[in-house]
Amino acid sequence: MIIKFHAEKITKLLAAVAFLFVILSDVRSQTDETPEYDLRFQRSVALTPLLQHSIVKILNNYFHTGKVYGVKSNDTTYLKDIDPVDTCEVETNSYDGIYLTWNYVEKGGDEVSKDFYFALSPKKPFEYKSFPVLPLTGSEMIVGDDALKKLFGNKIYEIRIKDDVNANNIDVRPYSESSKFIDLLKIDSATYYIKLKNRMEVLAGLSPEDQKRAKEGKTIVLPVGVFLLDRNLSSDKRDCIIYLKRERTKKSVNK
Repeated sequence: MIIKFHAEKITKLLAAVAFLFVILSDVRSQTDETPEYDLRFQRSVALTPLLQHSIVKILNNYFHTGKVYGVKSNDTTYLKDIDPVDTCEVETNSYDGIYLTWNYVEKGGDEVSKDFYFALSPKKPFEYKSFPVLPLTGSEMIVGDDALKKLFGNKIYEIRIKDDVNANNIDVRPYSESSKFIDLLKIDSATYYIKLKNRMEVLAGLSPEDQKRAKEGKTIVLPVGVFLLDRNLSSDKRDCIIYLKRERTKKSVNK
Protein backbone atom coordinates (compact mmCIF):
# COMPACT_ATOMS: atom_id res chain seq x y z
CA MET A 1 0.00 0.00 0.00
CA ILE A 2 2.85 2.38 0.83
CA ILE A 3 4.59 1.62 -2.50
CA LYS A 4 1.33 2.25 -4.41
CA PHE A 5 0.77 5.59 -2.59
CA HIS A 6 4.27 6.87 -3.43
CA ALA A 7 3.90 5.75 -7.05
CA GLU A 8 0.72 7.81 -7.41
CA LYS A 9 2.45 10.91 -5.96
CA ILE A 10 5.44 10.51 -8.31
CA THR A 11 3.12 10.10 -11.32
CA LYS A 12 1.24 13.32 -10.47
CA LEU A 13 4.51 15.21 -9.95
CA LEU A 14 5.91 14.10 -13.31
CA ALA A 15 2.68 15.10 -15.04
CA ALA A 16 2.86 18.57 -13.48
CA VAL A 17 6.49 19.02 -14.56
CA ALA A 18 5.64 17.93 -18.11
CA PHE A 19 2.72 20.40 -18.27
CA LEU A 20 4.94 23.25 -17.03
CA PHE A 21 7.58 22.39 -19.64
CA VAL A 22 4.97 22.61 -22.43
CA ILE A 23 3.75 26.00 -21.19
CA LEU A 24 7.26 27.46 -20.98
CA SER A 25 8.15 26.13 -24.43
CA ASP A 26 5.03 27.76 -25.88
CA VAL A 27 5.83 31.12 -24.26
CA ARG A 28 9.44 30.98 -25.52
CA SER A 29 8.33 30.17 -29.07
CA GLN A 30 5.82 33.07 -29.04
CA THR A 31 8.54 35.45 -27.85
CA ASP A 32 10.93 34.27 -30.57
CA GLU A 33 8.32 34.66 -33.30
CA THR A 34 7.04 38.11 -32.24
CA PRO A 35 9.92 40.14 -30.74
CA GLU A 36 8.31 43.50 -31.54
CA TYR A 37 5.65 43.52 -28.81
CA ASP A 38 3.38 41.27 -26.81
CA LEU A 39 0.35 40.52 -29.00
CA ARG A 40 -1.86 40.13 -25.92
CA PHE A 41 -1.73 43.89 -25.39
CA GLN A 42 -2.47 46.93 -27.51
CA ARG A 43 0.52 48.94 -28.73
CA SER A 44 0.19 51.56 -26.04
CA VAL A 45 -1.79 51.84 -22.82
CA ALA A 46 -2.93 54.95 -20.93
CA LEU A 47 -2.25 54.59 -17.21
CA THR A 48 -4.16 57.73 -16.22
CA PRO A 49 -7.46 59.30 -17.38
CA LEU A 50 -7.34 60.65 -20.94
CA LEU A 51 -8.35 64.25 -20.27
CA GLN A 52 -7.44 67.57 -21.82
CA HIS A 53 -5.49 70.07 -19.69
CA SER A 54 -3.91 67.31 -17.64
CA ILE A 55 -0.82 65.12 -17.54
CA VAL A 56 -1.37 61.67 -19.05
CA LYS A 57 0.95 58.75 -18.33
CA ILE A 58 1.26 56.25 -21.19
CA LEU A 59 3.00 52.88 -21.60
CA ASN A 60 4.87 51.79 -24.74
CA ASN A 61 4.27 48.05 -25.23
CA TYR A 62 6.73 47.80 -28.14
CA PHE A 63 10.36 46.77 -27.94
CA HIS A 64 11.03 49.81 -30.14
CA THR A 65 11.29 53.56 -29.47
CA GLY A 66 8.15 55.48 -30.36
CA LYS A 67 7.42 59.12 -31.05
CA VAL A 68 4.61 60.97 -29.29
CA TYR A 69 2.59 63.76 -30.92
CA GLY A 70 -0.21 66.07 -29.88
CA VAL A 71 -3.09 66.36 -32.36
CA LYS A 72 -5.25 69.49 -32.65
CA SER A 73 -7.70 69.67 -35.56
CA ASN A 74 -5.47 68.89 -38.56
CA ASP A 75 -2.20 69.91 -36.89
CA THR A 76 0.25 67.44 -35.37
CA THR A 77 2.95 68.60 -32.94
CA TYR A 78 5.91 66.43 -31.93
CA LEU A 79 6.17 66.20 -28.15
CA LYS A 80 8.77 63.60 -27.19
CA ASP A 81 10.17 60.09 -27.70
CA ILE A 82 9.03 57.15 -25.59
CA ASP A 83 11.57 54.41 -24.87
CA PRO A 84 10.89 50.73 -25.58
CA VAL A 85 8.64 49.05 -22.99
CA ASP A 86 8.68 52.19 -20.88
CA THR A 87 6.36 54.96 -19.73
CA CYS A 88 6.30 58.71 -20.23
CA GLU A 89 4.14 61.64 -19.14
CA VAL A 90 2.51 63.95 -21.66
CA GLU A 91 0.95 67.37 -21.04
CA THR A 92 -2.28 67.21 -23.00
CA ASN A 93 -3.10 70.94 -23.03
CA SER A 94 -5.99 71.51 -25.45
CA TYR A 95 -5.08 68.69 -27.86
CA ASP A 96 -7.86 66.57 -29.31
CA GLY A 97 -5.72 63.45 -28.99
CA ILE A 98 -2.29 61.89 -28.48
CA TYR A 99 -0.73 60.08 -31.47
CA LEU A 100 2.13 57.56 -31.28
CA THR A 101 4.23 56.16 -34.14
CA TRP A 102 6.88 53.44 -34.43
CA ASN A 103 9.23 53.01 -37.39
CA TYR A 104 11.76 50.18 -37.35
CA VAL A 105 13.44 47.50 -39.47
CA GLU A 106 12.62 43.84 -38.90
CA LYS A 107 15.25 41.09 -38.82
CA GLY A 108 14.50 40.29 -42.45
CA GLY A 109 15.23 43.87 -43.49
CA ASP A 110 11.63 44.99 -44.01
CA GLU A 111 10.73 48.50 -42.84
CA VAL A 112 7.70 48.58 -40.54
CA SER A 113 5.50 51.52 -39.51
CA LYS A 114 2.93 51.31 -36.71
CA ASP A 115 0.78 53.91 -35.02
CA PHE A 116 -1.74 54.34 -32.22
CA TYR A 117 -4.16 57.11 -31.24
CA PHE A 118 -5.63 58.17 -27.89
CA ALA A 119 -8.69 60.44 -28.05
CA LEU A 120 -8.84 63.01 -25.23
CA SER A 121 -12.01 64.00 -23.42
CA PRO A 122 -12.74 67.58 -22.26
CA LYS A 123 -11.85 68.33 -18.67
CA LYS A 124 -14.84 69.00 -16.44
CA PRO A 125 -14.97 72.40 -14.69
CA PHE A 126 -13.78 72.19 -11.11
CA GLU A 127 -16.22 72.56 -8.23
CA TYR A 128 -15.88 74.13 -4.82
CA LYS A 129 -17.84 74.71 -1.65
CA SER A 130 -17.36 77.28 1.09
CA PHE A 131 -17.99 76.58 4.76
CA PRO A 132 -18.28 79.77 6.85
CA VAL A 133 -17.86 79.51 10.62
CA LEU A 134 -21.00 81.63 11.05
CA PRO A 135 -24.21 81.64 8.96
CA LEU A 136 -24.36 83.96 5.94
CA THR A 137 -27.15 86.38 5.19
CA GLY A 138 -26.87 86.57 1.44
CA SER A 139 -23.15 87.08 1.00
CA GLU A 140 -22.67 88.72 4.41
CA MET A 141 -21.40 87.28 7.66
CA ILE A 142 -23.00 89.64 10.18
CA VAL A 143 -21.38 89.94 13.59
CA GLY A 144 -21.41 92.12 16.66
CA ASP A 145 -18.40 93.36 18.60
CA ASP A 146 -18.06 90.27 20.80
CA ALA A 147 -18.22 87.87 17.86
CA LEU A 148 -15.77 89.99 15.86
CA LYS A 149 -13.19 89.90 18.65
CA LYS A 150 -13.27 86.08 18.56
CA LEU A 151 -12.69 86.07 14.79
CA PHE A 152 -9.50 88.16 14.77
CA GLY A 153 -6.60 85.92 13.75
CA ASN A 154 -8.87 82.90 13.24
CA LYS A 155 -10.56 81.02 10.42
CA ILE A 156 -13.71 82.68 9.12
CA TYR A 157 -14.46 80.16 6.37
CA GLU A 158 -13.08 77.13 4.58
CA ILE A 159 -12.83 76.30 0.86
CA ARG A 160 -12.97 72.69 -0.39
CA ILE A 161 -12.19 71.94 -4.04
CA LYS A 162 -13.13 69.00 -6.27
CA ASP A 163 -11.44 68.50 -9.65
CA ASP A 164 -11.40 65.50 -12.01
CA VAL A 165 -7.70 66.02 -12.82
CA ASN A 166 -5.93 67.37 -9.75
CA ALA A 167 -7.29 69.78 -7.14
CA ASN A 168 -3.73 70.98 -6.60
CA ASN A 169 -3.98 72.75 -9.99
CA ILE A 170 -6.65 75.10 -8.61
CA ASP A 171 -5.29 78.32 -7.12
CA VAL A 172 -7.19 80.23 -4.45
CA ARG A 173 -6.32 83.93 -4.34
CA PRO A 174 -7.67 86.94 -2.44
CA TYR A 175 -9.08 89.92 -4.28
CA SER A 176 -6.89 93.01 -3.94
CA GLU A 177 -9.48 94.65 -1.66
CA SER A 178 -9.71 91.46 0.44
CA SER A 179 -5.96 90.96 0.84
CA LYS A 180 -5.86 93.76 3.44
CA PHE A 181 -8.09 91.76 5.77
CA ILE A 182 -7.49 88.04 5.19
CA ASP A 183 -4.73 85.45 5.04
CA LEU A 184 -4.94 82.16 3.12
CA LEU A 185 -3.70 78.91 4.61
CA LYS A 186 -3.42 75.86 2.35
CA ILE A 187 -4.21 72.75 4.37
CA ASP A 188 -3.88 70.18 1.57
CA SER A 189 -4.32 70.02 -2.21
CA ALA A 190 -8.10 70.50 -1.93
CA THR A 191 -8.59 72.56 1.25
CA TYR A 192 -7.93 76.18 2.16
CA TYR A 193 -8.60 78.11 5.36
CA ILE A 194 -9.41 81.80 5.01
CA LYS A 195 -8.39 83.57 8.20
CA LEU A 196 -9.16 87.09 9.37
CA LYS A 197 -6.04 89.11 10.11
CA ASN A 198 -5.42 90.27 13.67
CA ARG A 199 -7.14 93.39 15.04
CA MET A 200 -4.29 95.83 14.37
CA GLU A 201 -3.85 94.60 10.78
CA VAL A 202 -7.58 94.91 10.10
CA LEU A 203 -7.67 98.46 11.49
CA ALA A 204 -4.63 99.38 9.39
CA GLY A 205 -6.40 98.09 6.27
CA LEU A 206 -9.45 100.31 6.78
CA SER A 207 -9.81 103.61 5.00
CA PRO A 208 -9.61 106.72 7.23
CA GLU A 209 -13.38 107.07 6.94
CA ASP A 210 -14.01 103.45 8.00
CA GLN A 211 -11.51 103.79 10.84
CA LYS A 212 -13.54 106.70 12.15
CA ARG A 213 -16.78 104.72 11.76
CA ALA A 214 -15.24 101.78 13.61
CA LYS A 215 -14.25 103.99 16.54
CA GLU A 216 -17.77 105.45 16.65
CA GLY A 217 -19.27 101.96 16.77
CA LYS A 218 -20.94 102.32 13.37
CA THR A 219 -21.48 99.61 10.80
CA ILE A 220 -18.45 98.67 8.68
CA VAL A 221 -18.20 96.07 5.93
CA LEU A 222 -14.98 94.18 5.17
CA PRO A 223 -14.50 92.37 1.83
CA VAL A 224 -13.09 88.93 2.63
CA GLY A 225 -13.81 87.08 -0.63
CA VAL A 226 -11.49 85.05 -2.85
CA PHE A 227 -11.43 83.75 -6.40
CA LEU A 228 -10.43 80.30 -7.66
CA LEU A 229 -8.55 79.71 -10.91
CA ASP A 230 -7.47 76.58 -12.79
CA ARG A 231 -3.78 77.11 -13.61
CA ASN A 232 -4.07 74.86 -16.68
CA LEU A 233 -7.29 76.41 -17.98
CA SER A 234 -7.44 80.16 -17.31
CA SER A 235 -11.02 80.42 -18.59
CA ASP A 236 -12.17 78.24 -15.67
CA LYS A 237 -12.56 80.76 -12.84
CA ARG A 238 -14.91 80.97 -9.85
CA ASP A 239 -15.74 83.85 -7.52
CA CYS A 240 -16.40 83.38 -3.83
CA ILE A 241 -17.87 86.70 -2.70
CA ILE A 242 -18.15 87.08 1.06
CA TYR A 243 -18.30 90.19 3.27
CA LEU A 244 -17.75 90.44 7.00
CA LYS A 245 -20.19 93.00 8.37
CA ARG A 246 -19.72 94.50 11.82
CA GLU A 247 -23.13 95.93 12.65
CA ARG A 248 -23.63 99.21 14.42
CA THR A 249 -23.25 98.89 18.19
CA LYS A 250 -26.48 99.67 19.98
CA LYS A 251 -25.85 101.93 22.92
CA SER A 252 -28.12 101.86 25.95
CA VAL A 253 -30.19 104.98 26.55
CA ASN A 254 -30.52 106.32 30.11
CA LYS A 255 -34.05 107.21 31.05
